[in-house]
Amino acid sequence: MLLYENYTKRNQITKSLRLELRPQGKTLRNIKELNLLEQDKAIYALLERLKPVIDEGIKDIARDTLKNCELSFEKLYEHFLSGDKKAYAKESERLKKEIVKTLIKNLPEGIGKISEINSAKYLNGVLYDFIDKTHKDSEEKQNILSDILETKGYLALFSKFLTSRITTLEQSMPKRVIENFEIYAANIPKMQDALERGAVSFAIEYESICSVDYYNQILSQEDIDSYNRLISGIMDEDGAKEKGINQTISEKNIKIKSEHLEEKPFRILKQLHKQILEEREKAFTIDHIDSDEEVVQVTKEAFEQTKEQWENIKKINGFYAKDPGDITLFIVVGPNQTHVLSQLIYGEHDRIRLLLEEYEKNTLEVLPRRTKSEKARYDKFVNAVPKKVAKESHTFDGLQKMTGDDRLFILYRDELARNYMRIKEAYGTFERDILKSRRGIKGNRDVQESLVSFYDELTKFRSALRIINSGNDEKADPIFYNTFDGIFEKANRTYKAENLCRNYVTKSPADDARIMASCLGTPARLRTHWWNGEENFAINDVAMIRRGDEYYYFVLTPDVKPVDLKTKDETDAQIFVQRKGAKSFLGLPKALFKCILEPYFESPEHKNDKNCVIEEYVSKPLTIDRRAYDIFKNGTFKKTNIGIDGLTEEKFKDDCRYLIDVYKEFIAVYTRYSCFNMSGLKRADEYNDIGEFFSDVDTRLCTMEWIPVSFERINDMVDKKEGLLFLVRSMFLYNRPRKPYERTFIQLFSDSNMEHTSMLLNSRAMIQYRAASLPRRVTHKKGSILVALRDSNGEHIPMHIREAIYKMKNNFDISSEDFIMAKAYLAEHDVAIKKANEDIIRNRRYTEDKFFLSLSYTKNADISARTLDYINDKVEEDTQDSRMAVIVTRNLKDLTYVAVVDEKNNVLEEKSLNEIDGVNYRELLKERTKIKYHDKTRLWQYDVSSKGLKEAYVELAVTQISKLATKYNAVVVVESMSSTFKDKFSFLDEQIFKAFEARLCARMSDLSFNTIKEGEAGSISNPIQVSNNNGNSYQDGVIYFLNNAYTRTLCPDTGFVDVFDKTRLITMQSKRQFFAKMKDIRIDDGEMLFTFNLEEYPTKRLLDRKEWTVKIAGDGSYFDKDKGEYVYVNDIVREQIIPALLEDKAVFDGNMAEKFLDKTAISGKSVELIYKWFANALYGIITKKDGEKIYRSPITGTEIDVSKNTTYNFGKKFMFKQEYRGDGDFLDAFLNYMQAQDIAV
Repeated sequence: MLLYENYTKRNQITKSLRLELRPQGKTLRNIKELNLLEQDKAIYALLERLKPVIDEGIKDIARDTLKNCELSFEKLYEHFLSGDKKAYAKESERLKKEIVKTLIKNLPEGIGKISEINSAKYLNGVLYDFIDKTHKDSEEKQNILSDILETKGYLALFSKFLTSRITTLEQSMPKRVIENFEIYAANIPKMQDALERGAVSFAIEYESICSVDYYNQILSQEDIDSYNRLISGIMDEDGAKEKGINQTISEKNIKIKSEHLEEKPFRILKQLHKQILEEREKAFTIDHIDSDEEVVQVTKEAFEQTKEQWENIKKINGFYAKDPGDITLFIVVGPNQTHVLSQLIYGEHDRIRLLLEEYEKNTLEVLPRRTKSEKARYDKFVNAVPKKVAKESHTFDGLQKMTGDDRLFILYRDELARNYMRIKEAYGTFERDILKSRRGIKGNRDVQESLVSFYDELTKFRSALRIINSGNDEKADPIFYNTFDGIFEKANRTYKAENLCRNYVTKSPADDARIMASCLGTPARLRTHWWNGEENFAINDVAMIRRGDEYYYFVLTPDVKPVDLKTKDETDAQIFVQRKGAKSFLGLPKALFKCILEPYFESPEHKNDKNCVIEEYVSKPLTIDRRAYDIFKNGTFKKTNIGIDGLTEEKFKDDCRYLIDVYKEFIAVYTRYSCFNMSGLKRADEYNDIGEFFSDVDTRLCTMEWIPVSFERINDMVDKKEGLLFLVRSMFLYNRPRKPYERTFIQLFSDSNMEHTSMLLNSRAMIQYRAASLPRRVTHKKGSILVALRDSNGEHIPMHIREAIYKMKNNFDISSEDFIMAKAYLAEHDVAIKKANEDIIRNRRYTEDKFFLSLSYTKNADISARTLDYINDKVEEDTQDSRMAVIVTRNLKDLTYVAVVDEKNNVLEEKSLNEIDGVNYRELLKERTKIKYHDKTRLWQYDVSSKGLKEAYVELAVTQISKLATKYNAVVVVESMSSTFKDKFSFLDEQIFKAFEARLCARMSDLSFNTIKEGEAGSISNPIQVSNNNGNSYQDGVIYFLNNAYTRTLCPDTGFVDVFDKTRLITMQSKRQFFAKMKDIRIDDGEMLFTFNLEEYPTKRLLDRKEWTVKIAGDGSYFDKDKGEYVYVNDIVREQIIPALLEDKAVFDGNMAEKFLDKTAISGKSVELIYKWFANALYGIITKKDGEKIYRSPITGTEIDVSKNTTYNFGKKFMFKQEYRGDGDFLDAFLNYMQAQDIAV
């Protein structure tokens, strides 16, 4: 049986906390007078200055590596030509590993491992020597060398950056070699063709680049540049100094075209990408915008770039000629771009597509359709037309012929010209508006609107150019596109300017409020540890002080010598000390074998001794025999050595257990471990290998305690500028802590955690600093009348009404309409108002300088880190006999709907999570979205309140689900929603649905509740862990992710669901045949009934039940896409279908099925109408008069809330899947199961 309380202590969890620090006493004075924050800036400036210098050294390592590579790319080329992606990927990985091996061999003298790049050896030694040798004597060189010398002791500052450069060498560099090979391999046949057909004269270097082996010689950036010069040539302002291959090919192509030669044009070669860390051309001079002036500068650059590319477009021969002539033969409209072109020149999205489909279908009319197979072949081709039209590219010449509009290209280029004029006009408007504005960009709506308009026009211009972006299409002419591709690439970069400007305009206060790790005058603060109480308190030590119920954080100021803070006097304050031993897998072998046994047994005088008596480092003498040393020396205790030199599994186990017993004897007397409690270690035969033993030892290598400290002395040190003291604070930290992070902090430093350390503080506690980012502006003066967010019934007051009430109560200017609206609302609702007791400052927290404490901790520190947790298997085992499930579904009606079901599909509890704790989050989000999207001004906006609302909702919904799961000891089953489905929820910005799964898994991996007593299962110190938070695609502990296919529109009574394959139902004839195959179609008492056998039709699923009767009937409405309005289902037959049939003069008494083939009996218009509403009936979702979506069974007429139907069906699907053991298609089996049951909801 699944019991959550049994799922504790499963694995360790590392997390972090951040709380505010309030400077105490003269701490703030010390920070200012000692210029500690200014020193921070200088320290970080040193990092920024040395980053490009370090990159020089890293590029040199990469250069040496790539120059010395001896790789064979023959196999990779074979796989490239064959298209075998798996084999290509495998060979790519092998080559990458070979490059890394070469990298290790070619590391500079002074470091032997790649990881040592992140060390003082490299920073202060190798890098210094490299700059000294490679740079000429100059003031700049001396400054660089001086900076490098200054980094001594600063490794912590550079660690993150150096780690990123190690990743660059180990991963990015080999990856780029493979990426460039793909380009090189694609160029080989192009070059061979150019040589064979004489487009390029024979030259040794030209023949070389047709060889796969030659690629090994062009891996470094210098050689890549040489290869690219061969292709592109060397250009100066006057033209080409050295003609490249592509120029020669282009000249040959011009000749082919001008002389109308019957010869295929030659393909242009592509240049290789730059190697890692090589400088790339910047799109704009500014990478980050912090002021209005920079917005103006970037926007000007974007306009100038667009203007330049527009002039280049006009220069393309024939593009803007009065008669475009042959240019329409080779300018290509790319795949899936015809709808963009159609919208651009006609203002209709589908016009060109429909004309192309009609043209394609007309070309198929010549196909014979006498026999059944010929008809099937014809239908197949007809059905493929929409896909063909969408996927194919077309030249303008071809499009003009197929659509019958020979002005298509002229219309396109004229619209492109108008588009550029609109860009020019919009930029002029922006320039005028910004000059007139006194409130800058953010304070002036007119300026913002003109800025947005400009970038909107740029977006349209890029989209218009993208229409003819060839993408290396075979129809495209290389001569035209050799010029156009460069134009498009530069014009396309303007999106970066838009992103920069938008990010600046929409920045929230939090975006401007940058938090940085504060060194407070010394980089040693970046690598701190908690004071151990044994050595003197030093500059890189940190301390937590407890005085009464309050906690203080204490550090020394720079240049203060270590001090002893211990005291024997009675005091009301204690200081936290933590003693940690080194990792046992490093410390124990070194202490016992490397330092003692190896020197003893390897010395000539003791070479034949059988035992060694240890007297150093131990509390009493210990005798160790030679067997232990031989086991260690020969490695027979390592599991990985089984099978090597005849090591059997039996001998491995015996030697491993023996060595563990020796270690246990040593640990018992080892003086460095005397302060740690080593009781409770398991027997040697209970460990699977030596690693498990070391991991078990590590759980005991820490003690934490409070010892007395003189608070007066701490304050005295602060007064003397020797220390900095901060009060740790949070809203409820000292008054019934409520938030999880507050309760965690209290538990971390509690006496119970000191006695039994289940939550371990990690090293590198850090002070962070956030400078004020906003001026102090009073938004509501003292005495202002404030209006509540909700009325007395808990209903949210619409924002526009609340603003009107606020204006009315404070005697502000208000329109008569708003005044009447506010009075009317107050007459019907009880709205709380109150006076402001003080000035209210918006975003107050960002108007002040702040310090924060960031600390890292590990939960379940009292269990081994090597625990093998097969949680999925355990959950499956525990739910074999009895299974409860919390079913979670999401849709447009309910953000989240949950139901608890048992294994018999009985619903025990269910609810919608639209409303939580009296707040209807769905309505709030809808209202905010309406305001956002219905605002007629076109501005970039950052809705920080909506963002916070969404985040809050996700947290609350996850909490509700976790409570239900814990209450019932149930698994949680969540719809595995596709990205496409999530993207439909635009009014939520997809955030709720995309963040939901991750937050649920994270919560269930560390589940705790306020109501649980500390130490018990489900408390902060002993969390329930029913998930590994590993992103498993189907099961993650008790969380299952199941595809939601066929659950929303599945009939709860009969199991009916629409399985028709409608992809072939495109032509009118196919729809007539579809209806004609039915057994019966009739109209009876205002309802239309369709009886059919699925065996007659192609279907998506193979189901047992074939006979069905579907009705168009019901008290509800469908949304009519053609009319853009809701149509009542009961009126469809009476007011649409019957009148249409009467217009056809059709006889519709009795069975009408066969009449559908008779065009004179039922018109095509009527067929389309009946098909549309039949398809809607199959779907089953209708809208009731109150606006609620429900599912109405097209078979029985049963009506049920759409969320409930989805949830119930989803629950049945999960329960069925858990029991299903068949080999066939699961969905087929599930639907057959549903259709075979007599199920009532």
